[in-house]
Amino acid sequence: MQTRLYSVLGKLGLTLLLATDVALSTTAARQSRSLSLAYQRAIENVYRQHRIWPQERPDSKPSSGAVMSQAQLQEKVIKYLRNSQTLDDCQRPITADQLQTEMNRMAEHTKQPGVLREPFAALGNDPLVIAECLARPILSERLIRDFSHTATLLRSGKVLVVGGFHRPSEFLSSAELYDPATGTWIVTRSLSTARVEHTATLPEDGTVLVAGTLFNGGTASGSVERYFPASRSWASISSLHTARYLHTATLLQDGNVLIAGGVNEASPDPLSRA
Repeated sequence: MQTRLYSVLGKLGLTLLLATDVALSTTAARQSRSLSLAYQRAIENVYRQHRIWPQERPDSKPSSGAVMSQAQLQEKVIKYLRNSQTLDDCQRPITADQLQTEMNRMAEHTKQPGVLREPFAALGNDPLVIAECLARPILSERLIRDFSHTATLLRSGKVLVVGGFHRPSEFLSSAELYDPATGTWIVTRSLSTARVEHTATLPEDGTVLVAGTLFNGGTASGSVERYFPASRSWASISSLHTARYLHTATLLQDGNVLIAGGVNEASPDPLSRA
């Protein structure tokens, strides 16, 4: 059985080691909701203690329950669990190494080691719990933001942003144009297919070729659409022979676009076809 050592190091002057099955690093986030809520409440209690409360205020600092209701706490936990599940569905599960790196970053870059020790202590100084309840929420939100949409610089100087997530369960078919000259956004016509983990390529004619996507639910699509800047419109063209996402798109010297690699539900391993 493969094992993983989690450690929390850095300015804390603290070393915690735990040998655990690597699979736990991805399944622990699916632990019972009540346990996740209990850990999150413990974290919020620590945060509350460090909130500045003006001395001139006659009332006392509110309890953590008053600052964040049970419903708000539950929504916060559900959000990071959904983010993590979405990354799994997109074939980008958070790895044990990524969790370890995030824990190291927190410990090494903190300007207040004493304060950081407190949420660690509230979680029992258990590296696995710290990884799942502190590192995973931060990391999953950052990774979700990083990969979902595409942004293409057009010949006009405007930037076309396509697809992405509105929330983990809602994939977008919308597109917007950013005009750096005015600092404003313009909503263009929507695509016929929601796009996540697709590619966007700018051919010599100035149009934008958008290919492939991941559907909500983990299936791939080979659909291709073309954006025409003059009319701000989209047109569907012939699909790829192989449905895929997480692929690459390369504009060749002859003007053709090479689509290669990627993943689809029939082949969870990276594709070798182009």
